[in-house]
Amino acid sequence: MMRFWGKLLAASFGMAALVAAAQFGVVYGLNALRLDREFLSGADNEWNLQLTWAAWFAALAVLAGATYAASLAVAQSGRSRVGAGVRAVGGIGATLGAAAASVPLTLQPARLARVNASFDPELTAAIAVGAGLVAGLLVTLLVVARKPLSTNLWVCTGGVWLLAAASFVDSAQFGRNRDALAEYYDPMRLGVLDLSALEPIPAPPSACRCSHC
Repeated sequence: MMRFWGKLLAASFGMAALVAAAQFGVVYGLNALRLDREFLSGADNEWNLQLTWAAWFAALAVLAGATYAASLAVAQSGRSRVGAGVRAVGGIGATLGAAAASVPLTLQPARLARVNASFDPELTAAIAVGAGLVAGLLVTLLVVARKPLSTNLWVCTGGVWLLAAASFVDSAQFGRNRDALAEYYDPMRLGVLDLSALEPIPAPPSACRCSHC
């Protein structure tokens, strides 16, 4: 019995750490997410957008690790369902695994962030990742191994990644950059389709002939 629970804990830990590292590796490798840079005055929202993605990666890693542990428990026990104990052990192991990968991959570049604001970038990054881990654990306890809920969750997750991929391709293709050196892409919003064709076009000023103009 102890061997069974130990295997679930190790499986959830390893899978969550792998998923977290893979997500951060992809966005860092594509330069779609950069925390170790200067965020100009008035670009506080850009910093918040990037931390939102970090929290999302952490939460998703927890869910992935716990889901893998639940599927392993079903395969080994021969049962069609898993109980609260499997969800709890898988969730705890996945939270630890996601934290082991997400925390250093977020806090290390956040140490080099130059944000023109009064808050501490490293502290806010830690809070964001911590919130993602807690959210991932709570959702795990409610959703994992419950097929209708878990299916809906993973379909929505796939949709978020498709929107992000389309938005990034559009940014890379049309060179939508914020800084003067064209070094950083526009930050992508979580769950939003950011395309150049969908940006509002300012209306030309109307020719007003009233006495107040």
